[in-house]
Parts: sequence; structure tokens; C-alpha cells
Amino acid sequence: MIKLWSLLLFITIFFVSQGGSVKLCPTATWQKSATTVAGDGAGTSGSNASTLIRPYAVRVDKNSNIYVLDSGNYRVQRFSPNSTIGTTIVNGSAGIAFNQFYNLDDMSIDNSGNIYILDSAIGRVTKWAQGASSGVVVAGGNDLGSHVKQLA
Repeated sequence: MIKLWSLLLFITIFFVSQGGSVKLCPTATWQKSATTVAGDGAGTSGSNASTLIRPYAVRVDKNSNIYVLDSGNYRVQRFSPNSTIGTTIVNGSAGIAFNQFYNLDDMSIDNSGNIYILDSAIGRVTKWAQGASSGVVVAGGNDLGSHVKQLA
């Protein structure tokens, strides 16, 4: 339930920060059914286009595409509106090279479609341009620590 609330809070903050407005309806009622917007809907984990393993972060772009940081598969999946089949747009593996991840924690997407991924175990943030096969370090990357060139 906490992850659901954090997702709803993020979506609210995202739309308000993008110049939109959020209107709360005092007569809204709880619905027993839900719409699957990413994944297979059955709670099955896996590594194909419709399944995820340990999804950590969810972001929505200006075109209503949903991006999921699929930490168990070391990738970012993009789900187009009205589709539960994802497209892998950042594909990595376990490791410390610039096309690898050790511990995916969070991500952000800028208006140009670049994806920024925080890997706290390596202590770096990498920027992934659209179609890139590896990321570029934009913060940290010099082990963990409190030095000006490190992330703690």
C-alpha cells in the first residue's frame, strides 16, 4: 500500500509541476477492479517484455508513456499508453561498467527523453540518451564517500 501511495503522490506532484492541475473529487468511490498499466497483471515476475522483477521507480512522460526501473532485470522498460507489453530502452547487466548496474535505486527523465539512473552501490548517476548502449556518468563515479566528487 505504501508503494501505491508513493506512486499516486509522485503522479500528483509530476502533473502539478508540469503545469497541470489536480482536482480531487469528494464523491469518488473505491472500485474493486483495477486496470493493469504495466506488467502481466497476474503478479508474475520474469524477464520477458510483459514481466518485471523488483520494479523500483515509475515515471510518466509528457506523452503518457510509463517508464519502470526494473531493478531485478537491470533495465528500464517503457510501456506505451494502452499497452502492457514493455519495450526495453535501457538494457544492462550486473557489474560496474558504464552499461552495467549494481544496485538500481531511482531514475528521472528530462524533457529531451534522457534517463538518469542512480546506482547507490557504485555511487554514481548515469545519463542514458535515447538509443544509447551505455550511460555517461554525470555525478559521482568515484566510489562512495563524502568528497566533492563522490556520492554518499
